[in-house]
Amino acid sequence: MAKRKTKATTKPLLLTQEIIDEAAAIVRMGNFRYVARGRLGISEGTWKSWLSRGRRDLRESENGESEMSLQAKFVVALDRAENEALSEIIRDVMLLGSDPASVKIKLEYAYRRHGKLFSRTASGIDDETGETVRVDPLELLAESSSRSLTNGTTNDHRDAGKD
Repeated sequence: MAKRKTKATTKPLLLTQEIIDEAAAIVRMGNFRYVARGRLGISEGTWKSWLSRGRRDLRESENGESEMSLQAKFVVALDRAENEALSEIIRDVMLLGSDPASVKIKLEYAYRRHGKLFSRTASGIDDETGETVRVDPLELLAESSSRSLTNGTTNDHRDAGKD
């Protein structure tokens, strides 16, 4: 007779400030949240539970109903880390501190990671025909960045007029 496999029961992992800090550091490097979860060895169910509880607790703490729980701090830390990673990409692109291929890769990553913030359906005027055409804003920005790098110019106007 074959033995039945039984599901091992494990004690739920408790959220700590150390886990919050480690997860935020991984996300701040530009990784997706699921990468942080995997690297920390946290189950998807536990991760989702922390986020769900954190969002609820965050709403309550914003209404002055309670102090901010560790789960709410977790949500805030991950959101902040994602924003910092995106800010770093945008800073790099705006300062054109890298080659055109890198700029395009960074813009594509930003779009894929934060798609709601970037519109891929835009229109513009064709320089040659004067007609309105559909354009990809990321492609235009990458193209513009490439031309600027080729011409030795940047979008950093802080030094303008300091001759």
